[in-house]
Amino acid sequence: MSHLNNQSTSIGLFLSTVSVLLLSSSMSVAQTGICSGADIDISVQNMSFDPAALVVDAGTTIGWVNYQGVHDVNGVSSSITGLPFGNPESFSLETVEGTTEGVCIGTHTFTIPGLYFYDCTTYGHAASGMVANVTVIATVPGCMDILACNFDITATEDDMSCEYADLGYDCEGNCLIDLDDDGICETCLDYDYIVVDCECEFFDPATITVPFIDIDEENCIHTLDCYCECINDTDGDGICDENEISGCMNMSACNYNANATDDDENCLFIGDACDDGDPDTLGDVIDADCECAGTPSSIDDLNSESVLIYPNPASNYITVDLGDFEGSNTTLKLYDSSSKLVFQKQSNTTTSIDISAFAKGVYTLEISTTEKVSRSQVVVE
Repeated sequence: MSHLNNQSTSIGLFLSTVSVLLLSSSMSVAQTGICSGADIDISVQNMSFDPAALVVDAGTTIGWVNYQGVHDVNGVSSSITGLPFGNPESFSLETVEGTTEGVCIGTHTFTIPGLYFYDCTTYGHAASGMVANVTVIATVPGCMDILACNFDITATEDDMSCEYADLGYDCEGNCLIDLDDDGICETCLDYDYIVVDCECEFFDPATITVPFIDIDEENCIHTLDCYCECINDTDGDGICDENEISGCMNMSACNYNANATDDDENCLFIGDACDDGDPDTLGDVIDADCECAGTPSSIDDLNSESVLIYPNPASNYITVDLGDFEGSNTTLKLYDSSSKLVFQKQSNTTTSIDISAFAKGVYTLEISTTEKVSRSQVVVE
């Protein structure tokens, strides 16, 4: 930024110098109209050109007015060294004798930017110091405001084309200030300030206070807000370890705990094996009322019935010939050694049971009707 400021200062000094030179030349003879069409007149007298150094814009027409002596204007080669001036373009005006009222030697329009040297060739005047120069600068239109996005350091004439960034943004559209990192630039010059105290440690010693900034860009409100964060949160669920409640979190389970925050994986469902605490019951399971209930053990042994179970032991299938139960609405159930129900089917005729996926062990086959219940053991090998 300091670099741009220095350049701006240099340009300002340069333009000020141009203005002063133009003003001084105008004060010489600019209002006489002696040289028709001239924008600026240079006074020629007393072995000098006045002003001897002039800065003008390209396209300016300069007139030379002779007030005394015999003089010309030579912008081709030096009358002192004989070497070419090397001007961007050569120019010259014929010798004219001056009067006290002023006589126009001639005019020249400078269209090519650059530095032009010239002198007077008559009577050795150049050697006596009658030399001068004109600096022609190109007119460059553009934005001259250093604060604008399209500031042109080369511009010499402001063309009113300056473009400025929106408030709160830079020229590339990036936020200059975004205090709350929400992607919305802060454009307020003044804010109303609000400070929130969450007092997390007071309300819950298991938490700490985490501050953050929230900006209401529309209403210019700056809020130092906060939230509570767990000191320990092993599972990252936002509930502090000290506040976790273990329990069944499956709503379809019989032991669902609505207050649980950490699943203990001990949910109980209808049909799960259980122990009703009654030694006179078998096949204890969770029933439809979510109660643990078993079947009274005072039941008949299938071996005394006409029911046939074969083969037994078995590894793939067992066949149950219902015998006296044939034609009755009968329920077949198979329990493992932990009294868990692993098979159930309604049947009134001989039935085949696939046991190929069952673990090896002793199972209990239960056949029941509305009138009686009979059981027998089945060995899976």
